[in-house]
Amino acid sequence: MFLNIKKLLTLSVFSLLFSATNAQMVSDSSFNDETHKTVSFSLGSIYPNAIGNSYIAENSTQDFGVDFVARFHLVEKLTLGVNINFFGLDIEDQNALYDRSRVSSLGLDVGYVVLRQKTFNILAVGSVGAVNYRNSKGGEKFNDTGTYFALGAEFEYVISTYFQLYAGPEFRMDRLNIDAPASIDTEVNKIDYLNIHFGVRLTLWNNEASTEKEEIEDTPKESE
Repeated sequence: MFLNIKKLLTLSVFSLLFSATNAQMVSDSSFNDETHKTVSFSLGSIYPNAIGNSYIAENSTQDFGVDFVARFHLVEKLTLGVNINFFGLDIEDQNALYDRSRVSSLGLDVGYVVLRQKTFNILAVGSVGAVNYRNSKGGEKFNDTGTYFALGAEFEYVISTYFQLYAGPEFRMDRLNIDAPASIDTEVNKIDYLNIHFGVRLTLWNNEASTEKEEIEDTPKESE
């Protein structure tokens, strides 16, 4: 199924507010020192594209969705976090049990910095978690649940010390637990997507580097 280009969604993602009173940030002089990143928050959009021979790929159009990721920077190049996203499906099969579905997922996110430059970074990202299809027709609603697995890449453009833009592709496999006859089990339970993610990221830092720098500068020099 091709990307649904009829519904363009412009997201306002610049109201990222977080209680940062207990988080101290480094100065611009330590801006590229990755060891002092602590946590980052990403808010953006997911552009889903169902592919393959699944029922969803052949009988639905996919809508833009919302994507949120929180990552902890554990070591210099490794991150661990959680991600949440939502997007919609419009079912085109008139004989289907439902005509609309809202897909939501909650998962564990692992990232690795493959390339780091002054103005851009490239990350490899993997994710696994739970997925829920909230199906509806008229006033009736029911859920299909399962597990998803995803692997992708992110291209991060550095705007300033604390803000970045990101975008990248993702291959995602949803594996549902629908009790279906063996003849159609693959079609209804194995749904693959080629998604695009993009948005804005807020990165918080600690002040270890600046503190060390100040201590060195304040240390009196011994007279010769």
